[in-house]
Amino acid sequence: MSWDIASFKEKIESEHTFPGTYIFKFIVPGLEKDTLIKLLPKGEVTFKQSSNNKYISVTVKAEVSSSDAVIEVYHQAYTIKGIVPL
Repeated sequence: MSWDIASFKEKIESEHTFPGTYIFKFIVPGLEKDTLIKLLPKGEVTFKQSSNNKYISVTVKAEVSSSDAVIEVYHQAYTIKGIVPL
């Protein structure tokens, strides 16, 4: 996955104050749910199964210290095959 980290960091910092709450949202194949959960910071987690049960939407509302902490979560999450960040 190729992405412009500098642009992403700028956008995060323009929309959020750190330390503070950040909402992570991903769609993953159902079999990868646990892999993703292990990478995410501790927080309020919600799940929503797709209608065909192949995918699951994972949302985590968590306290993070900086935009770099957010970027690190996304960087690790991109290692999961089939992940879609929202």
